[in-house]
Amino acid sequence: MADYDFHLGQGDTGPSLRIQLLVPIAADDPLYDQYPNGKPADLTGATVVLLMRLADDIDAPQTSTSATVVDDPLDGWVQFDWTGYSGQVYNCRFKVTQNNGKKLSFLNDRLFTLYVSPDP
Repeated sequence: MADYDFHLGQGDTGPSLRIQLLVPIAADDPLYDQYPNGKPADLTGATVVLLMRLADDIDAPQTSTSATVVDDPLDGWVQFDWTGYSGQVYNCRFKVTQNNGKKLSFLNDRLFTLYVSPDP
């Protein structure tokens, strides 16, 4: 079986996906020692959506569903509550629109995969 980043069963609505969005920083940046995996995204006043598309169909429509900024927006944490999906593999990415209109993608180096296992 292939490796997937997240697994759900068909129709599952939990657990929620909670993830910290990190902005990569260069190794020569003075903050690198403090944030080697990236600095938390500042989500103050931002809107966040989860973009999803069937992994095996590039022409499939992309869905865009709101995610929630949780806790302190300076810490970059978001939560997505599943609404129940059919048994498929999806490519996913979070899209952030900052309060100044700039857009950022997370994970910004790749898509992540969601596997929804079908009911028997």
